[in-house]
Amino acid sequence: MNENMWWLYDGMAAVVLIVFAVITIKRGLIKGIVSCVGFVLAALIAVSVSPTIADSLYSTAARNANIKELNKTIENNSFVSLLTEEMESMDYGLSVDEAKLGKILEKSDDYDQDLLQFANNIYGRKVAEEDEFIPVLHTAYSNITRYMVGKRLNKYAAETAAAKVLEKPSLFKGMIPLLLEKEDHKPAAEYICDNLVDESYKYSFRIITLVVLMAIILVFALIMAGSIGRNDTMEPGVGRHLFCGFLGLVKGAAVVFLIAAAIRASVVYGTKTELMNEYPAIDRTYAFRYVYDFICGLK
Repeated sequence: MNENMWWLYDGMAAVVLIVFAVITIKRGLIKGIVSCVGFVLAALIAVSVSPTIADSLYSTAARNANIKELNKTIENNSFVSLLTEEMESMDYGLSVDEAKLGKILEKSDDYDQDLLQFANNIYGRKVAEEDEFIPVLHTAYSNITRYMVGKRLNKYAAETAAAKVLEKPSLFKGMIPLLLEKEDHKPAAEYICDNLVDESYKYSFRIITLVVLMAIILVFALIMAGSIGRNDTMEPGVGRHLFCGFLGLVKGAAVVFLIAAAIRASVVYGTKTELMNEYPAIDRTYAFRYVYDFICGLK
């Protein structure tokens, strides 16, 4: 959504709160209490139970499949070739001998320094200082990670893995020896899953589990509240109406929470990678962004 349409999110949240407040006032105290308790329990249960369900689903249904897919990607895409392409795409005009690069990597015990020296020796002259070259090299590591993970797995996992490598390049350097193996690629695939993929997949499973579980409990809460007699709209007293209005606001807040979780799920399972780490329209909101940020922070 256009960044300038940020007000729609706050507007939507305000409308939801007002609508639920009005409906709860009209339906009365007893139904308001029952439904409010159900809404609050729906949010609490969904947040507390979803990690366990997500971990179980990922471990039993997805992890082995991810390892197999990564294994295929590593088998069909030489790491040395990918690094060669990344180095040649740098702004130094390098023409990289892939065979020489492979030998250097096989013998290296300090990849950053050896690759810096290799780049500076290609034309017999220095092309970059260490403080300039190393960050560019780490970006290359990140790009390779994004490609390897994103080739067969989802884009959210690829973006998350790339960001992790950029923040902590040692994660990538730790798997270089595994990527250089020519026969058995499974250890490299398992390393990528353990260090770069598992967390993002568990999070994506948790978000969708939270949305589904909370929606189901909310429906049951509404059914139970609806089965309790008639609407007691004739209740006297401003105090009761204010209390019912408060209960409605709590219910509305639970629904806003569910909407934020659904939006996050659509981002995580979507294709717009630019929204996965930052959502400019939501970031500009006054209130909705706090709910969305909470959802983003769930692990």
